[in-house]
Amino acid sequence: MVAIVYYSRTGSTRAYAKGLEEITGGKLIELEEVKAQKTSGQCAIQAIFGVCSALKNPDFDLSPFERIVLLTPIYAWNPSPALNTFLKKADLKGKKIYLVTLGEDPNSHKKPMEKIKRKVEKKGGIFLGASSFRGANMFKGTFRFTEEELKRNCQEIAQKIA
Repeated sequence: MVAIVYYSRTGSTRAYAKGLEEITGGKLIELEEVKAQKTSGQCAIQAIFGVCSALKNPDFDLSPFERIVLLTPIYAWNPSPALNTFLKKADLKGKKIYLVTLGEDPNSHKKPMEKIKRKVEKKGGIFLGASSFRGANMFKGTFRFTEEELKRNCQEIAQKIA
């Protein structure tokens, strides 16, 4: 079974998580912050400094899952504070992990992907690979992908984790 672990402030990462849920039948695990970030600027500042968010449910039982898909927006070339918390607290030993990042410029996600990969491997996870896609326009609050792109990209991810 697949766990689909995600954080979404604007809804674009949630759209990908739900698309993957439909295709894989996986279980959604949303990383919900106790105090939601109001702006992308707040998220970016916290991400730059590697801050961890306080999460509503910080206890993660991943024992039923062999594979885990992590989905996170990228802020200022860093993973979200919510994902930082997950990576710090979750037991990833022996879990197969696939990463999906979303942001303004997916071509700039190599550095944060490497950072997340190192954290996963340090926790004993097996890093399968990663994909990056355009997410929300943080200034307009609109998605930068069509429904067709979403479906195609989710199919691509599902094939990579099968």
